[in-house]
Amino acid sequence: MSNSVLSSRVKFDFGKIIITLILGIIGIAMILPILWMISSSFKFESDVFTMPMQWIPKRVNLQNYVIAVTRFPYFRWY
Repeated sequence: MSNSVLSSRVKFDFGKIIITLILGIIGIAMILPILWMISSSFKFESDVFTMPMQWIPKRVNLQNYVIAVTRFPYFRWY
């Protein structure tokens, strides 16, 4: 193989790596709010905005789901 073919292949692979990293960072940035919303749904209201942030709640609150299902005809809508 000549050097020009090898160097163009390296540039192409390097470009793919950069694009993949950028898209990965964007993907993580887009999924973090969804994960935070799911995490917050299991927390008590007073625990949602505590500092430092806790992704996994120490106290689990399932009452939020009970309220959502009993106050609204969720299963009928589904």
